[in-house]
Order: sequence, then C-alpha cells, then structure tokens
Amino acid sequence: MVKVASVRKTESEREKAVAQVKASILFPSALLGLVSIVLGYGAVIYLMFKGRDFPGLITDSFVLLGTGIAIGLIQSLYHRFLFDRFPEYYAQRRRRSEALRSRNLKRVEILSKPGHAGSWSVPLFYIAGIGGAVALIVFFAARLNPLASVFLLLAGFYNMRFFFWKKKLGV
Repeated sequence: MVKVASVRKTESEREKAVAQVKASILFPSALLGLVSIVLGYGAVIYLMFKGRDFPGLITDSFVLLGTGIAIGLIQSLYHRFLFDRFPEYYAQRRRRSEALRSRNLKRVEILSKPGHAGSWSVPLFYIAGIGGAVALIVFFAARLNPLASVFLLLAGFYNMRFFFWKKKLGV
C-alpha cells in the first residue's frame, strides 16, 4: 500500500512539474520568440531598404541568431537536467505560484534549491551568459542597429527554448 501512495505522489509531482514548465517556459517562449523574430528581422529589412550591404546584414543577423540559439540550448539543457533529476523543484514552484495566485499566503513555501554537484557554479554561468550577450549586443549595435541586435539575439534564445521544450514535452 505504501508503494501505491509513493507512485501516485511521484506521478503528481511529475504532472505539476510538466504544468510548471509549460506555464513558465514553453508558452512565454513561444510568444516572446515570435515577437522577437518579427522585430529583429523587421529591423534588418529596414536596414536593407536604407541601402546597407546585404551579405553583411545577413551574416551579422545569423551570428546574433546563432549565439542566441546556443545560449538558449545551454539553458534548456540545464533546465532539462533539473526536470529529469529533480521534478520536485518544478512541482514546488508550481505549488508556490498556485498559492500566490489564490492569495493563500499560509501555504506559500520557501523554494529550495536543487542540490546537485556543481550547483554553486550555476549563477556564475548565468552571469557569464548575460555578460556575453550584452557584449555581443553592444558590438553589433554599431554594425546593425540596437533594435536588430537585441531582438535577433532574443529571437534565437526564445525560439530555441520553445522548440526544445515542445519536443521534450510532446506538445
């Protein structure tokens, strides 16, 4: 009887984890990826009509898009590692968001960090990724324009996250 209860709890944790990933990663990434790609390539098309060289624009835009894809893939692989090894982390985030939405502050629990090997280095990787992305945006803002450089990087990032999780969750 104890095994049945633990299996149900594990399935419930997994379902909550899937719901949390869909609500916090998959659906926002779809919307932000679409908006970013339209704005980014809209700015590139604007620059084409202003007479900028076409091969240079395409090369710069693909570099930004590819870098965003690489950063999105790295983050998605880490989140998938957490999802596969620690589904209770996402389930806990889901319960917390449900309690906050229902204004039931007594049920709001403090989030615990997943304790895996190398968890101390995760914030350093986030800082390095953000710093590298900002440096790339500043560099390409002079070559393209700020709008194109920001949104092309974000388009690659969010679209990679969306397609990665869409395939993983089978949506």
